[in-house]
Amino acid sequence: MGLIAGWCLRYRWIVVGTWLIVLVAGGVLAGHEGARYHQAFGVAGTDSQLATDALATVVPGGLPDTEMIVVRARDGDINAPAVRQRIAAMTARVARLPGVATAIDPYGPAGSLLLGVEPVARDGHAAIVGVVMKGAATSPDLAAVRRLITTARAYDGPDLQVEMSGIGTTMIVQGDISVTPIALAVAAATIILCLVVRAPGGIAVCALVAAATAGGVRATGAADRLVRRVAVCGGSGGELVGAARAAGADVLVTADGRHHYVLDAVGEHPIAVVDVAHWASEWPWLAHAAARLEAGLRTRGRTVSASVSAIVTDPWRLHVPSR
Repeated sequence: MGLIAGWCLRYRWIVVGTWLIVLVAGGVLAGHEGARYHQAFGVAGTDSQLATDALATVVPGGLPDTEMIVVRARDGDINAPAVRQRIAAMTARVARLPGVATAIDPYGPAGSLLLGVEPVARDGHAAIVGVVMKGAATSPDLAAVRRLITTARAYDGPDLQVEMSGIGTTMIVQGDISVTPIALAVAAATIILCLVVRAPGGIAVCALVAAATAGGVRATGAADRLVRRVAVCGGSGGELVGAARAAGADVLVTADGRHHYVLDAVGEHPIAVVDVAHWASEWPWLAHAAARLEAGLRTRGRTVSASVSAIVTDPWRLHVPSR
């Protein structure tokens, strides 16, 4: 792993370029392939396939897609007048949607004929609204099903819980991709990228992220300060506030800021100071230091593999918040 890390740091732009190519290629491939969920019916020669073929001769286009809206009374009874009125309004609105053939009132006699079971639960807490779509069960009209889901879930509220079930619903839910893990991955990759290309801002962010210590992170200076340039000093750099400001920095990220140094420097210079644990301020650049060490020794004919320890050496183990 140490050799791989060293190579990646030495040829960081090749690594960055390769990842960008893979990212673009993956996006193009994902768009070409479509959703990750696919549904296929029948295996040639089986009884179920023969029955499906026979049904197609009787019902042109095959059986229709049947979706189910499952409703539950959050408090009280599903038969309460106010709840029944809300379900009736939802059923009537759903039935008028494009792509919907009909929606069955769960309180009417047709509900059990479509579902094969009583649509209203015996305990009076839940009911099922059967929805017959115009699309076939083997190839649901997903655009129509999306409209159905949006319309039905609009009736979810304090008194009524609304959920969806059915072939089309399953295809949509399984095919959708959550944005949250992608956003987290992009954020992590951005931080790593900033560190790899030795951006000072990226190193500062990594230092803050690595500060998983008892002392945590503390700062002083104007909280609404506009930051254009960040100075970073690993280890005890509180006495360098003046030098950082003279270099044009708006923020100094360092560790072990001594009381009088920081107090006097912030009073004299318009700069903010972010103070992290000593170990946390030094660890982010060790991988780069290891790569430079290997490269320097290699030019002298010596082959050395340097490894960076991930052990937290911060001596402080307990922190009691002031409030």
